[in-house]
Amino acid sequence: MKLLHCGVVCLCLFMSLAAIASAELADGLVLYYPFDTNEGAVVADQSGQGNNGMNGGATFTANGCIGGAYCFDAGSNTFITVPASASLNVKDTFTLSAY
Repeated sequence: MKLLHCGVVCLCLFMSLAAIASAELADGLVLYYPFDTNEGAVVADQSGQGNNGMNGGATFTANGCIGGAYCFDAGSNTFITVPASASLNVKDTFTLSAY
């Protein structure tokens, strides 16, 4: 019984820490394109800021590192256009992440 109780406490603690980490990651987020699903011409911003992008010829593959991915071919001039937005006028330091 003690083992089960300890497992439940550990699981609850883990779930609480995961929720806190998730909230911290989204705090101040202004643009997030996971690029893991084929969205066609419009690439939806998952940050909640509404900074949807336009696909300029990037092709989608289901064989990405995690789920799908977009392929950008420098020789073909492929890109995602990000529209101007007040939420993207970052005045302080910022972090850019890509993988």
